[in-house]
Amino acid sequence: RMAEGLASQMPAFTSSMNRDFLAGKPLELEWLTGKLIRLADEHGVPVPAHKALYAVIKMRLAAR
Repeated sequence: RMAEGLASQMPAFTSSMNRDFLAGKPLELEWLTGKLIRLADEHGVPVPAHKALYAVIKMRLAAR
């Protein structure tokens, strides 16, 4: 309930990566998500949600 209350009071709150994307700035995508995916692959840990998000963001970056 507390999170719902905060969310309704802060509708413009978003991640720094999203703010950078919207502003056309370079992203830390490779450093954050890319590194996580590479480490997961090295250790045999499945991270399908991260891989899907990474692919979507890369496509959106390519379309800029």
